Amino acid sequence: MEFIWCRRGDEAMEDVLKLRRQVLCDEIGFSDSYRLDDDDKDALHLLCRQDGQAVCTARIVRTAEDTWLFGRLCAPARQRGKGRGAAAVRRAEEKCRRLGGKKVTVKAKYDKEGFYSHMGFSSVGEVYLQEGIPHIDMEKCL
Repeated sequence: MEFIWCRRGDEAMEDVLKLRRQVLCDEIGFSDSYRLDDDDKDALHLLCRQDGQAVCTARIVRTAEDTWLFGRLCAPARQRGKGRGAAAVRRAEEKCRRLGGKKVTVKAKYDKEGFYSHMGFSSVGEVYLQEGIPHIDMEKCL
C-alpha cells in the first residue's frame, strides 16, 4: 500500500475529498459541511492507495504543542476489514511522533470504540452526538 501525506490544495486532496464524500456523506450520512471543515486548512491529510486506487484516508491536526487530533478516517465499504484503517492509524501515530507529538486524540463514532481501543486508545468522558451520530472522545499517549 502507498501512503501519501498532503495538504489542502495539493493534487492528492481531490482523492481525499472524493473518498470522504463517498464514505462520510453517501454511506454514513454526515452533511457535506462535515466532509470539509475549517480544520482541513491546517491538517495533514493521509491518502492510502492500493494499485493506484484510493482505498483509505485520514487526517491529523495539531491541537496543542504536543497533541494531535486524528480523524476523518474512512474507507469504502468494500475496502473495510482489510487492515487499511489500522495501517492509517499507525502511519498517523508515526507522523505525530516525528512532529513532536506526545498524545493523539480522536472523536470516535461510538460504534468504532472497540477498534480504537484495540489500537491502544482509551475512552475519555461521556458519549455525545455529532451530527446525530453517537461519538466518544478517546486518547492515546505516544
